[in-house]
Amino acid sequence: MSINLRRLSERAAPMPPWADELGRVAPLRAVTLVDSWGDHFIVWVDFERPDGEARGVGVEVAATASGPKADLLYGPPIEQFAERAEARPHTIMTEVGLPDARATVEAALKLNDRRAGIDSPEAGIIVNELGALVDQRVALLSEGGSPQHLRALSSRELDDLRRDFLAVVPAQHGDASEEVVADILRFSSAWSHGDPLCCSPCRVTLYLAGWVPANAVGDDRYRRSVESVFPRWLRFAAERCGPG
Repeated sequence: MSINLRRLSERAAPMPPWADELGRVAPLRAVTLVDSWGDHFIVWVDFERPDGEARGVGVEVAATASGPKADLLYGPPIEQFAERAEARPHTIMTEVGLPDARATVEAALKLNDRRAGIDSPEAGIIVNELGALVDQRVALLSEGGSPQHLRALSSRELDDLRRDFLAVVPAQHGDASEEVVADILRFSSAWSHGDPLCCSPCRVTLYLAGWVPANAVGDDRYRRSVESVFPRWLRFAAERCGPG
């Protein structure tokens, strides 16, 4: 694996007036480390301290039975993560722009808040000893980026997927298929990372063993519909995604 650890050229956001309380630092570079399915990833951002030493903060996102869970991280610079990625053949490490890193962290924290049932806009950061530090560091990054590894489909894209899937389903399964595909799309938005076509073993398990039982209590008819329609969705998703 090779990664260019040059300093990125994006101009950082202005230093907020309260930054001195947590240390004056300068953003250097950012990477993501992602498993082959995208179910588990880390966003890591290096910052240079006044003494010239680089330290990093990050957010780790993993799929759980209740939805994506985010944890805050603080530790060594990116070079040590590169060593970790080299030792794990299914981990992909990619350099990302600082605005993209900020957008990804913010999107991950929103997913975590949704999982935890947090609706208040003031509660948009995990509450632990690292919360204020990560919040301050991320605020130093420029805005305007795009979340990485968090695929949020537009309403039009979701409608197109629903229509295309129903077009290839046998007529006798039409009503059940429409109900199930709508449920799959809701699951993707609420529990998954946003892309309903990514049917990793982990996400399939979460859907069948977590989401369906929780949302189909006492509804044997719906469970039978899932048993009939969901395998068709898996084939449809595989054909859309193609090899790899």
